[in-house]
Amino acid sequence: MFTFRAPKSVLALITCAMVALPLVARTSEASPASMAAKRAGLNVAGAIKTRWQRVARLDRQAHRRALAKVLNAPRTVFRYVSAARARQVRMRGFDRMSHFTTRAARGRPLSAVHAQQRYGLPALPAKRLTVTLPKGTPVKTMKAHGGARGVGELVNTRQVPRTASKVRETTVR
Repeated sequence: MFTFRAPKSVLALITCAMVALPLVARTSEASPASMAAKRAGLNVAGAIKTRWQRVARLDRQAHRRALAKVLNAPRTVFRYVSAARARQVRMRGFDRMSHFTTRAARGRPLSAVHAQQRYGLPALPAKRLTVTLPKGTPVKTMKAHGGARGVGELVNTRQVPRTASKVRETTVR
C-alpha cells in the first residue's frame, strides 16, 4: 500500500505535484478500458474515421475510372437507406451517383447489420427499396468499397426521376 509523506523542500513539493496531478486528472476522466487502449496507442474513434475516409477516397477514384454503360433492359435492384432517405426518394427520385445492388434476389431482406457489412454502408439502413431502373439508364458497375469481398454495386450517373422508376419499400430489421 502506498502512503503519502509530505515533502521537506519546495523543490520536492513541486516535483510531487507535477507527477501526481496529471495521473489524478487522467484517471478521473476515463474508464480503465479507455486508459488501457490509450496506453496501447489505440484510438478507436480515430481508426473508424480514417477507415471511412479511406473507403470514400477509394470509391471516388473508382467512380472516375469506371465507364458508364446504358442498361439494355429494365433492371430490378435494391437500395438500402435510412427512413428519412426513403421519404426523400419517394418525393424526388434518385440523385445522381446513387448506389444500388447489382441485382435484386428473391427472398427475405438482409438484416440491417448484414446489409451494412455486405455493401459497406456507413450507417445501419432502416429500409430496403426495390427499384426497377428503366431501360436506357446509364450506370457504372463497380466493387462495393468497404463491403464484403466479391460484392459489386451499380451507380447511376444521371438523376432518375421518381416517375421513371418503380419503387417498393421494405423495412429492414
